[in-house]
Amino acid sequence: MKILLANPPILLPQKGDEELYFIKAGSRWPHTIFKKRSMASPYLPFPFFLGYAAGLLEADGFEVEVLDSVALNQTPAEFLREAAALSPDLVLIETSTPTIDYDLETAKRLRQQSGCRTALAGPHVTVFAADVLAANPEIDFILLGEYETNFLELARALAAGADPASVGGVAHRRDGVPAVVPSPGLVEPLDRLPHPARHLFPSNRRSDAGAYFDIINRRKPAVQLHSSRGCPFRCSYCLWVNVMYASGRYRMFTPGYVVGEMEEAVERFGAREIYFDDDTFSINRSHVEGILGEIETRGLGVSWSCMADAVGLDGPLLERMARAGCVGVKFGVESAAPAVLAHLEKPVDLGKVREIVKTCFDLGIRTHASFMFGLEGETPETVDETVAFLGTVPLDSVQISYRTPFPGTPAYDRLRKDTGRSVAWSEFDGKRRYAPAGETPGEFLAGAESRAVRAFLRGTLRSPRRLLRKAGYLGRFLVRGDTVLWRYYLLKMRELIRSARNRGSVDFSVHENEPS
Repeated sequence: MKILLANPPILLPQKGDEELYFIKAGSRWPHTIFKKRSMASPYLPFPFFLGYAAGLLEADGFEVEVLDSVALNQTPAEFLREAAALSPDLVLIETSTPTIDYDLETAKRLRQQSGCRTALAGPHVTVFAADVLAANPEIDFILLGEYETNFLELARALAAGADPASVGGVAHRRDGVPAVVPSPGLVEPLDRLPHPARHLFPSNRRSDAGAYFDIINRRKPAVQLHSSRGCPFRCSYCLWVNVMYASGRYRMFTPGYVVGEMEEAVERFGAREIYFDDDTFSINRSHVEGILGEIETRGLGVSWSCMADAVGLDGPLLERMARAGCVGVKFGVESAAPAVLAHLEKPVDLGKVREIVKTCFDLGIRTHASFMFGLEGETPETVDETVAFLGTVPLDSVQISYRTPFPGTPAYDRLRKDTGRSVAWSEFDGKRRYAPAGETPGEFLAGAESRAVRAFLRGTLRSPRRLLRKAGYLGRFLVRGDTVLWRYYLLKMRELIRSARNRGSVDFSVHENEPS
């Protein structure tokens, strides 16, 4: 039985050879990247659910094909031709809210051309499983939430000719009627999962660990790992905690498992840097210290970065992390306005954030912080507070987005309850759209991103130490001939200038996106 694990591309052509390219599988925050058609995406998360699923299936003896066309920078037509040529018996496509209509059309075309059975996964179809099955007869199965072990059980049932109706965490049809079988629970302990089958990504014939990259990294290949899953802070907008896990439980791989995977990344895939793309790496101090101790014991000399949280960090821990090879930390601040932070389900202390950023700066650890406009309680004054904050804190890089109330989150429930609005799924792109924010008037959000970036750049230019550090980071990319980041920054600056003048300059119409 041949199984294809797929991440089809979705692109929206813009002016000339520019496009919006969707980042979806592996992303907790589906969004578009603005780039040229010939450019690889400068940011791309590893699709962990697909990766672990591939590892489980391969270990169980299934013939596994992988086609991550987003990482391959393919067009929809290129994906469909290659996927159909593989003649899979079963295909699994990971979907997202803003791309769901395209994903459904792709699954339909692939089924028509190859005769395969089709399964969908991801947060959107998890929330609307019965509705998707009822409206789309070409879809056979929907995997709910954290799906790796459930998909393995489904594949086993189909290969044995058994009735898949008993498999938990799968929606299917029973006598033509959609039936949703609840999941038997989250994967525990996490060590039961094999390492992701990275040798199959982005495809079996084009294995490339360097295809996946995070903006916090400075060396390639930079292999992405998980050391944990979950987060105790159930922020109202968080897709993974509220939908994919439906739980605030924090689960950890053991330190031995984690550092063993780090060693594999270096020895087998040539990793020059590791990035822990956890929901939150630092929330359990003993977990972090266990990993640090294992790194020290094994004498592992590779540089690494992590998605952490300022709440769980302090000076002594950061000093030990730096000695163990930590060179970068990402974390979410979301807003610098106390009135907005009061609505979040996590304790953000702005004074602590300043302290952590300064400590990281002194230790030579890069910092990247994410901010989100349009959160509950946002006003013109709170936007100004965040913009001012960005001009005074010595962060190395920032991510600016708009709150997107994805289905399945409390933010989405409030949007529907408070406004009664019905929003097109294609609008749920937090990098481009602020319309779904509901109670937040869009007028004072227009241009907020460009103002925030200008404030950040002004703060950098006014500090010789920050400016020298930034020049060093970007200079290393030019020295080794990697100009993707430079080209991306130039495109991004042009886009910000354009959007500040006219938010409607980005074209969200469907053009030639349908596979053929």
